[in-house]
Amino acid sequence: MAHAAEGFLLPQVNRDAAQSYHTLPPGAALHGIVEALWLYESYSPPHCFERVLPSGTVEIVFNLAGGDMRCYDPETMRCVQVRSPIVTGVHRRHFVIDTEQQRSIMGVGFSPAGAWRWLGVPPDELADRHVELEALLGPAVRQWEEILRDAGGPRQRLERLNAILERNRLREAHPAVEWAVEQICGYPSDIRVDHLAEECQLSARRFSHLFTRQVGIAPKGFIRIRRFQAALAEIRKRGSFDWSALAVSTGFADQSHLIREFKAFTGLTPNAYAAMHRSWGKHVPRAEQDQICPLVVDPAG
Repeated sequence: MAHAAEGFLLPQVNRDAAQSYHTLPPGAALHGIVEALWLYESYSPPHCFERVLPSGTVEIVFNLAGGDMRCYDPETMRCVQVRSPIVTGVHRRHFVIDTEQQRSIMGVGFSPAGAWRWLGVPPDELADRHVELEALLGPAVRQWEEILRDAGGPRQRLERLNAILERNRLREAHPAVEWAVEQICGYPSDIRVDHLAEECQLSARRFSHLFTRQVGIAPKGFIRIRRFQAALAEIRKRGSFDWSALAVSTGFADQSHLIREFKAFTGLTPNAYAAMHRSWGKHVPRAEQDQICPLVVDPAG
């Protein structure tokens, strides 16, 4: 689910008074590795499915209500069923989730390259996939889920999750990758891969290999997603737009380029996204006419 940057919050965006959303900043030991810990309780929206838009980062999700997690291909609605907790790799387009399974969930939003440092698995091997966390880290994961489920309340759950994360042995990211991520996140509208490689004193091939291995997506793909995210942020802040001006200010060649990229990432036009409630952020409802019942289920391998 989408998460806030900092603080322990009881949100104002609930569609139902019983719903609640909480976040907790990670502890100092996880600085630069985890962006946020988050928890949804009693999430019960009126729609059945949501699109999860690309963020360029890896997440871990725990289904505290028990059972598997179901994720769908946005074009075919083919379902992949994965045992909780799951790791969602960097996706290069949106995917679809089942809101029925979002009633009591919590998770970890890693920073770019943070999953490399914490999981000990190259994130490029997880790209465009949903994988059981137990398959990566072993049976101790089952105990973690019980520890979180038995906590006394939202804050204690989040604090326990933070403690679990802090126990894992961390590894270092390559300095060139850390610097490049910082540059791309800070200036997504005005960045070139060849310039980044040159500044790092690496060949373009070596730089691209390091970046892809540790972030989970090639640098050009990461720049595309961050540029798209910059456009999303502007759309959420304002109501109506001069789309041509927005395209140029966020690094797109022109309005047509913005529209093409938006459709590639979301399946929506910028106008369609802007017409939705601004609180949806990274998660947006899937249109009612698309809410067919998927028949084919693939267990994750």
